[in-house]
Amino acid sequence: MDFTKILRQAQLSGSLQIVDTPLQIIPDEVYQVNVLMFDTRGFYENKEVTKFIIKNCGLTQISADIALIDQLKVVDLQSNKLQKIPTFNLQNLVYLNLDNNKLFQFPDLSQLPFLEQLYINKNLLQGSVAIDHNSLKIIELSGNKISSIQMQAPQLHEFKADHNIINKIEFNDQSLLKLDLSFNQISTLVLDNLVRVDDLNLESNKLNITEQFQQQISTLSAKIINLSSNNCQCIFIHMFTCKNLVELYLKYCHVNVFDFSQSQELSTGVMKQSKLRFFDLSNNDLQEVAPELGISNQINKINVIGNPMRKMAKLLQVDGDKMKNYLIDKLPINHFYHQKLTYKPVEEFQEAMQNQIQIVQTQQKRQLELQEQSYFPSKRVPQQNQPQKTQDELDYEEYLQLKYGQQSKQQVQQQIMNRPQIQQQVQPRAVEQPKIEYQPFVPQQQQYKQSQVVNPLQQQLVIQDVAEAEIDLQHILSAEQIQQFKMINVPIQQEFFEKITKRLQKYNCLQHFYLNRLHKIQEIHLNGVNNLRNLEIFQMKSLQFVCLQNLPALQQLIVSQTHLVELQMQNCPQITQVQLKSNSLDQIPENLFQLKNIIELDVSGNQIKQIPDEIQQFAQLQVLNISTNQIRIIPNSVGKLRNLQQFNFEGNIIIKPSAAVQKRGGIALVEFLRGE
Repeated sequence: MDFTKILRQAQLSGSLQIVDTPLQIIPDEVYQVNVLMFDTRGFYENKEVTKFIIKNCGLTQISADIALIDQLKVVDLQSNKLQKIPTFNLQNLVYLNLDNNKLFQFPDLSQLPFLEQLYINKNLLQGSVAIDHNSLKIIELSGNKISSIQMQAPQLHEFKADHNIINKIEFNDQSLLKLDLSFNQISTLVLDNLVRVDDLNLESNKLNITEQFQQQISTLSAKIINLSSNNCQCIFIHMFTCKNLVELYLKYCHVNVFDFSQSQELSTGVMKQSKLRFFDLSNNDLQEVAPELGISNQINKINVIGNPMRKMAKLLQVDGDKMKNYLIDKLPINHFYHQKLTYKPVEEFQEAMQNQIQIVQTQQKRQLELQEQSYFPSKRVPQQNQPQKTQDELDYEEYLQLKYGQQSKQQVQQQIMNRPQIQQQVQPRAVEQPKIEYQPFVPQQQQYKQSQVVNPLQQQLVIQDVAEAEIDLQHILSAEQIQQFKMINVPIQQEFFEKITKRLQKYNCLQHFYLNRLHKIQEIHLNGVNNLRNLEIFQMKSLQFVCLQNLPALQQLIVSQTHLVELQMQNCPQITQVQLKSNSLDQIPENLFQLKNIIELDVSGNQIKQIPDEIQQFAQLQVLNISTNQIRIIPNSVGKLRNLQQFNFEGNIIIKPSAAVQKRGGIALVEFLRGE
């Protein structure tokens, strides 16, 4: 390869660029670009090279001699095969892009004092990563295998580390504005140092969004918060005291109830001042939403698709004013909202909440003490010639003592009777405590019970609830005449799983392959299973990549409730049904458009932002489901699907076509696009 022209152009423009050209090692003359002389007449016209761009060239190594180009501000080495980066001594470097390489270790940044932007997405980084840098403003580490991060970057504004296996992260600064830790394994997170975050994404982790965690959220200034695919069974009023919150996502969180019962005055004032506009509660266990949501002046969309609702689900899909009127009509007549009083600032409500919580905690402590006394009689306080008080009386006296101090019981009761009825305080409800039972110690049973069964009549092999050490691999490899193969809740490692899938090529009768809750499997590769017709994959939390090749009989593919980000399919000509719902796809897989016989396509519950024009290549498509994504525009190419009979687009914030067209339904929308 002749580099003379490339280097001469770099001297004239100040930018050295080599793109889409096979190049494993950079020649030494490239590092000498600033001192090489090709034309003495143009020497004084040369510029210092400030940009070094080598992309998609198969580059396997780079030398520390790059420091000879000492004025570099931009180094872009994305989409190569680099496994290691030497220590760069580039005092002026501002931008470093190492995306789509094969790096195993985080690079040394000590000689890059002015680096502001660092991108190492989709590499092989693993283990613990420590970042200590005073100038970095943007860091992206998505799509690696990082397990923990320790951060010391006082100027950092944006940090993105989604699709890793992070279980621990520490921040020692308060400058972050955007944080994306989605699709990791975080179970605890301290939010004290995230007070300035504007966009917070914690989707698909292992967080328990308790009342205490929701109180921490209330201290943030975030406008967008995504807590989807975590565990949040109850939503408290604290969540809505986040003063700048505009969009809140809590889909797939097992939410089944709202608890606004602490104070009607509190919930009314908070919702009146809330800036929340969009609330996504799709695919939870709600039978209804809190009517207090209708008090908000700003809210115009509540997504409840996929909840066990009937009438309310339909009524919440109408425009903002009608939805709010419907919710307000469900408020009781004596609700504080109908008193039309002035509302206090949110800060006062937060203080009131803390007082309420202290009261409840004191009651809990008192109840536990009473229960302990009932189990240990020696600790009871003797009472002579006094009738035994009930639990309700004790709780009520505790409440009066906390609220009115040392006043006498008669004075307190007289104050309560003299109040107008409309302002009477509701007695705090007692919090049920679990019964304490003392039982003899019983040794824990074995975690897994072996279930590795071959049914000769149905020609079916089922492996369920079996530890990896108990699986008879030879028994599996010899069962070549089975028609159905199921693996359910088996904690096997990736290497062990690949031994099984490679053997499937010899299963000449296998027609149905079913996988469920294999939580340690990150990738699935199937090749050459000639008679396989149905492939079903469910609830595999670590699964990110599926590659299917040479499956000539495959007709149905289902991948649901995983972290799938990439699907590759080649030579699967008979497939007619593809269901990829509730995954982590950010686009419709491109290689699907080569499959001309697809009749049903379901990509609901993902993160897809747009529908490509290639969708029109599905000439046989009859059912299309794109619901619950992030799509804003439905292109005219959807109207070219002549055989389309069902089209579901609910759960997106669509701006085109207009809302009037959308209300007419999916098929009417398709007809409208055909007319355009």
